[in-house]
Amino acid sequence: MSFLSRVTTQVRLFTSLIGTFILALLLLNPLHATEPESSKVNAAKGNSSSEKVLNSQASNTANAATPDATDTYRVNVNSAGLEELQQLKGIGIAKAKAIIEYRENNGKIGSLEELTQVSGIGEKFIEHNADNVSF
Repeated sequence: MSFLSRVTTQVRLFTSLIGTFILALLLLNPLHATEPESSKVNAAKGNSSSEKVLNSQASNTANAATPDATDTYRVNVNSAGLEELQQLKGIGIAKAKAIIEYRENNGKIGSLEELTQVSGIGEKFIEHNADNVSF
């Protein structure tokens, strides 16, 4: 086996190992496993009902490989970024940008009714996502 062949084989093995390592990191640390800031504050105050909700959310997140793998995944529309907002049914990049622009101009969104004031968000969105949205 020539020197070049040995080096090529070692480079392929190394590249394969790096790819496997990166994949493992992504699977073990999904981006959607974040908690809303308000939940963290309530848990720090010792609010037992908040702790129950956090424990419930943590177990749901731990069981979900992806955001859409469970029906109980909730998106906080006041803190979610473009990618997380697009996990909601019927939300593409344009509507996600509209939600972010609305909350930047008007402050936090407090209800599903207020969410319908965002351009492109209507009753159909509410029907499909009422259980998947938090504020």
